[in-house]
Amino acid sequence: MRGVLYDLGGYPGAVADASASGKILGTVMELLEEEGVLERLDAYEGFDPGSPEASEYIRERRTVELVDGGSLECWFYRYNRELRDLPRVESGEWGR
Repeated sequence: MRGVLYDLGGYPGAVADASASGKILGTVMELLEEEGVLERLDAYEGFDPGSPEASEYIRERRTVELVDGGSLECWFYRYNRELRDLPRVESGEWGR
């Protein structure tokens, strides 16, 4: 998806932006259909649906482009903090 990936030290922060020149590269995973799976992911990612403004990440639906040329609507955790002075991951791929 178009956007910018930031290096937060030990982990990345992604911000989708349809007008960005770069892309965020990642992996699409299918979630288990079990109760509480999104709540557990939200806790891991630092997203509190009851207090999104205080959350480190916001979970939102985004359309992503697939390698095969298709697209898919997915859950995406958008970084929700100040971006000033954060180093960008120019490749768009964390760990590269």
